[in-house]
Amino acid sequence: MLYPAYESAPHTLQGPTTALREEYSSIVRLIQDMARIIKTRNSEHLLESLVHLENQMIKYHEKEEDMFLPMGSHILNTSRDELLRKLHEFDASTTTRKWNI
Repeated sequence: MLYPAYESAPHTLQGPTTALREEYSSIVRLIQDMARIIKTRNSEHLLESLVHLENQMIKYHEKEEDMFLPMGSHILNTSRDELLRKLHEFDASTTTRKWNI
């Protein structure tokens, strides 16, 4: 919800959200890879994959916290009440993202 709201605001750069979306998709692929590793019981690659996933998630979180959220907070402050209402009404069971795990 925040990325589309940010992207539709006037005078915003699309680069930060584009990069964060790409990194998020990469994390989803890593989780899918982890599921395959677990299903095949390939314990040799499990720890290496977990470490890589953890590093990617930390990097993503730091970028979002240090870069996007300060910018987004400033840009989206005027639509704060509307965004909060949408977040409260959000129903995760209706999401269309499929993880294929």
